[in-house]
Amino acid sequence: VASALMARSEWLRVQVEHVGLASAVFSLLLVVGLASMLPTFLRLSWDTAPLPRGPRRDLLDLVAQRAEFEPRSLRVWNTGGLMANAAIVGFGQRGRTVIFSDSLLSVLNNRELCAVYAHEIGHARRRHVGIFIAWVAAFMLIGDVVVRGVLDAHGDLRAATVGAAVFAAGALGFGWLSRRYELDADLFAVDVLDDQPALVSALEQVGVHGRDRGGW
Repeated sequence: VASALMARSEWLRVQVEHVGLASAVFSLLLVVGLASMLPTFLRLSWDTAPLPRGPRRDLLDLVAQRAEFEPRSLRVWNTGGLMANAAIVGFGQRGRTVIFSDSLLSVLNNRELCAVYAHEIGHARRRHVGIFIAWVAAFMLIGDVVVRGVLDAHGDLRAATVGAAVFAAGALGFGWLSRRYELDADLFAVDVLDDQPALVSALEQVGVHGRDRGGW
């Protein structure tokens, strides 16, 4: 819709199609707009419902209070028991929606669930998602500039080789940074709750195995 509206102006269309900076700004605005509407999109497109009030919800509210985090809402994602996960979507102090899958709620006890929630809050409080977006955008822009330069100077084969190398470097860097941020969120959760055994137990139940083996 935004692209169609912009195309009604000949001047705007030409700017975005032929001016690199204008195209980058337009793409950035689309991404920001999508990110700001993501909680609403997920709430409407996924089978979610508000997390009901009760002792468990009260515990989660206490975790948020201790972590100085104010979500917009807490919701249950009905997956038919197919996925055990939690996430915080959206940006801004009051624009974030917390989603817990039905499977996660069924397999974790209260202590473990609080630890997972604190971990997700750690991602939000440390602004990991924003940094990831900046990381990906930077590699895309740098890769585009480098590959175009090599293409003009040395042709298709060399440009394809350099493009593959840039992509591999970006993927490896993203993976390394992801591991660091998972650790950062873990440490945030332990700092907030002082309950490391609950966090370890929760992570082992939702798919983290072989923690006795080394890795990145």
